[in-house]
Amino acid sequence: HIDISDNKFSGHADMMFAPSAVHANYSHNKITSVFFRRFNAAYENLQFVDLSYNLIGQDVSEIFRNMPPNLVELILSDNAMRGTLPDPFPNLEYIRRLSIANNDIHGPLPRFQRFTPRVRELDLSNQGQTDIGGLTGRVTAGFSKLDDLLVLNLALNDLTSIPSDLGNLQKLKVLNVSSNLLNQPIPPELGKLAGVLTVLDLSQNKLHGSIPPMFANFEDTSVHLSGNVDLLSHRAPLMLCFRP
Repeated sequence: HIDISDNKFSGHADMMFAPSAVHANYSHNKITSVFFRRFNAAYENLQFVDLSYNLIGQDVSEIFRNMPPNLVELILSDNAMRGTLPDPFPNLEYIRRLSIANNDIHGPLPRFQRFTPRVRELDLSNQGQTDIGGLTGRVTAGFSKLDDLLVLNLALNDLTSIPSDLGNLQKLKVLNVSSNLLNQPIPPELGKLAGVLTVLDLSQNKLHGSIPPMFANFEDTSVHLSGNVDLLSHRAPLMLCFRP
């Protein structure tokens, strides 16, 4: 277990210098670049990596090159990473938590369902640190294959649509796609997540049409729809209006 967090270490970080390391916490430093060496004993052993709250400004595809295959948790949030996510994405079969929030990544989403099949928390929110950043395009169909997904946070990007099959994620607790450019009706299939979701945030988009009647069943869910002018001009389901 390596923990050098909350210090002032700077410069380049070699994530493979300790061959028997399973946990590596380098968070809250001033590290500017990282590298994973493939032909190293630690390559197969490393399972938990936290590089959050540093100054890493590399291209994100460079960081994911030679990513250790047995990672369970990878936290790269709150840095200055740029570029586009690699496609194809590295095969991270065992990953449970993947957080790259609060960086400056742009471009389309890879097909995570093919390369991170067991992920439970996927956080790619807030990639608009500059005018260049922001994930774009559609959230493609197929996310329903992520059977274990609990948290999907894609807020504060430039995504234009979400697929109806998100309604098939029967373990999903949090779905946040707020502050994007979603320009579509709300997929009625999301109503199937009533009784499952604790948070559904579709606010600050360009959604239009009517609020699906099944949304009245979100009795125990915090539902956020504000900031969708064309959507809120339509009548909401009566039970949703009278929710506390």
